[in-house]
Amino acid sequence: MSIRNILKYIWFPILVLIAIAWVYSPVTFLKGVAPEEVACIVLFDGNTGDELEITSKKDIAHIVENIQSIPVRREGIAFLNLGYRFIMTFEGADG
Repeated sequence: MSIRNILKYIWFPILVLIAIAWVYSPVTFLKGVAPEEVACIVLFDGNTGDELEITSKKDIAHIVENIQSIPVRREGIAFLNLGYRFIMTFEGADG
């Protein structure tokens, strides 16, 4: 068997292993963002349409520090998951 044939059968499993490692690796949100850089946090509930805007510097610092301290893992690939439940938007002083 030639090298070309061996590589033809090996590249797909390697690609699958890399994709699996990426999906299940932990993610830390807001890396490198200081709480002072965030002007407001907007929370939106996609179920009811309610929106909440947080502008208190103390609350923003608490939320940003807690989100940065917890690594989050993906549950899997979001294939055919339509819609959303909650959206959290972090806005800087420049918008």
